[in-house]
Amino acid sequence: MKNYYDILGVKKNATSREIRKQCMLLASQLHPEKQHSNLLDSPKQFVNIVEAYEVLYDDKCRRVYDKLLNFEKKDGLINEVQEEKYRTYISAVASRGVNKGEFYSKKKFKNFKEDYKLIAWYDITAIIQNLIP
Repeated sequence: MKNYYDILGVKKNATSREIRKQCMLLASQLHPEKQHSNLLDSPKQFVNIVEAYEVLYDDKCRRVYDKLLNFEKKDGLINEVQEEKYRTYISAVASRGVNKGEFYSKKKFKNFKEDYKLIAWYDITAIIQNLIP
């Protein structure tokens, strides 16, 4: 299993905000539009960053991912049925990230940046809506 924390270069206790910030920093450096010297690896690296972001940014998905990481380190924390469900869930989220990464690697970086700012804005508005009775 990929270690998404290592891909983004964040600690396991990083906040969603820190994860988003690191994703944008790496994406701005590794987007194919920005990479002129290493055109072959650039799209693949960019896709990995977006995939890692998709898994780690969402709290629910991140908790499941952390359980799977712990399961690989310490056998027996979750049973095999749970493990399979968790792997399927993480795989689906990661696939969504790969698809987004491949899509945005062919677009201008500003499109990626603008869309991910909108995602952040929707997250903030959802939080505010949950606070209002």
